[in-house]
Amino acid sequence: MIDEFFGSLPAYSFTPEKKLSDLNTLELSIELLAHLQDYNNNSSENFDNRLFLAVCSDLEKELERSLNVFENRFSLKYLEGLFYVTYRFWENHKLPIKGATYVDVGCGSVNPYGLSFMYLMLGVHRGICIDLDPAQNLPQSLINLAKIAGKTIINPSKVFCDFNITSQEIIDNIGEFDLTALSNGFLSNQDSKRLNLRQESILQTSLEDGEADVVISISFLEHISDIDLALAELARITKSGGYGVHNIDGLDHMIYSDSGIHPLEFLRIDTTDKIVHVSNRIRPMSFIEIFDRHGFDILEINKYGNLSIDQQLRKSFAEPFRSMPQEYLELTQACFLVRKR
Repeated sequence: MIDEFFGSLPAYSFTPEKKLSDLNTLELSIELLAHLQDYNNNSSENFDNRLFLAVCSDLEKELERSLNVFENRFSLKYLEGLFYVTYRFWENHKLPIKGATYVDVGCGSVNPYGLSFMYLMLGVHRGICIDLDPAQNLPQSLINLAKIAGKTIINPSKVFCDFNITSQEIIDNIGEFDLTALSNGFLSNQDSKRLNLRQESILQTSLEDGEADVVISISFLEHISDIDLALAELARITKSGGYGVHNIDGLDHMIYSDSGIHPLEFLRIDTTDKIVHVSNRIRPMSFIEIFDRHGFDILEINKYGNLSIDQQLRKSFAEPFRSMPQEYLELTQACFLVRKR
């Protein structure tokens, strides 16, 4: 029995409805979203509101678990994954942070500010985000920055692993930001001087010569049809002695929507097209020579993706891939740290 005077809430247990068991999780989620939107916009349903709130509370917990995955570009897990691939470069080579300008090329249209804001929390002075595609749902991206800031301040290791930074240092690094404005989906004029989004091509950016201390790209260079033009522009905007952190995903990107194909399926296609399955097919190891050609020295390579290549698989590849050295074929994913000469 519920004590109405003191407002006590009963403990509820939930039993799934058998009539909904034929729906898979995605179908059920879509149906639930439609019902909740209708309820919030114009509620006319009559049910036990306390039970409804109890269900919603558990739903919130489970949704948070479901959303905190690398595939979700708004999640802490996504930022943690990006940082994990690269953070040893900061430890080993003492890349500039305080007062530095970081440029994220190919920041993406979904949550375009995320990576640059992560580095602002570390102490970077200015983050410039560049992508040719227009941002999707920019207010939601800004709201997410405020959420990320709060969660990271509470527990820095959620994003920064064992990197040496404290909650107070993060607060100091982003103390000038109007987090209230961000939480409402706005970026103030003052904040936009430190965090700037530009919709433009990497082949011709609006940055000044040598403006960037560090240029970062995450799974971007493998999508460029004219890699030499792109690297020439990166060389122009990077100051002498400045750095580049470039993650290359050399897998056939079709596997991210069709797990049934081979991760190097696109190497079997005999064509002169520069882009195949949204990729230029340049092997990660080939970037060593490309970076050198454009005035960058290789300081370190984090090789984290490998496949076994036997003779039968090699024979199925088109040229020039069939004749490439074994390491060029077996290394599929790598992160490069380079320095401008």
